Amino acid sequence: MTDQEFIEYRDTRYAEALNYYDKRANWNRVGHRISSIYIVVSSIIIAPILMLDEFLEGCSRIIATIIAPTVAIATGIATHFGFNEHWLNYRATWDALKHELYLRNANIHEYGESEDRNALFVARVEALISSEGEGWLSGHSSKTDVKGVAIKNSKLP
Repeated sequence: MTDQEFIEYRDTRYAEALNYYDKRANWNRVGHRISSIYIVVSSIIIAPILMLDEFLEGCSRIIATIIAPTVAIATGIATHFGFNEHWLNYRATWDALKHELYLRNANIHEYGESEDRNALFVARVEALISSEGEGWLSGHSSKTDVKGVAIKNSKLP
């Protein structure tokens, strides 16, 4: 692979992958933090609201009745969308991709021994992207029934 082909790959596919994983990591980080903060704050304020019943003229039970189920809803949303897990996975892939460019530029590890470090870089970057995709697919493609038998999910994207 020529240096010009490498530069084109780095500036297109590699840059797009970095941008994708960075945006997805940030989106999931925000989702995780918002849901976590809401769950903690809402859980903490329910008891004091109930204690202020005479100051709130009977409204405290109504307020607590509204807030309590929203904690369960926020927990369910955070769990369903897997904000924390996705944040960590996307950030780990982003970090590995960034690290790969540093290794190539420094010409160390496998890059120092390779005849074509540009081709090795492309192969390793594509392997990272592919393995992250395969990890996502394996986590979403099957579910386990009560007896521990895998059931294929027919609603894959």
